[in-house]
Amino acid sequence: MCAFFTLVFSFFFVVGVVGFGPGPTDYSYDLPGGYQLVRSSAHEIDIIPKEGWDPRNPPLIIPAKVVEVAFDDRYILAKRYKLKPAYPESSNSYEIPDETKVEYYILDTLTQKMYVCLNADEFNNFRDILKVPATLKLKDVASFKAHGK
Repeated sequence: MCAFFTLVFSFFFVVGVVGFGPGPTDYSYDLPGGYQLVRSSAHEIDIIPKEGWDPRNPPLIIPAKVVEVAFDDRYILAKRYKLKPAYPESSNSYEIPDETKVEYYILDTLTQKMYVCLNADEFNNFRDILKVPATLKLKDVASFKAHGK
């Protein structure tokens, strides 16, 4: 009986100290135009509006898994891996990155237009057309963790 109480006490102690909710590696980082980079799990890293949104009028979103980001006062650039079912023969909905399926995004926060590119050449071409500064270099999203919330 004493072991049972010790186990229950230990469980509540751990929950009280660690808690539920975001893990220690989850974070958000403010981006221009009212957007934020949000890491809510290892593969769920998105760029979404900071203030939420109305599903009847969905905003521009860069879905998971965002792996690299760059930005200035106007543009948000991103590279992402599409997600695929981790267990395709199962009803389990867990998804993992498919590193063979890469997309690049240019989000113009001033005009609220987004350009989706299927390869690096197309991405660089749109960067030139839109006159996105060459100084913007994509960086690993992990580098934003230290400065995030």
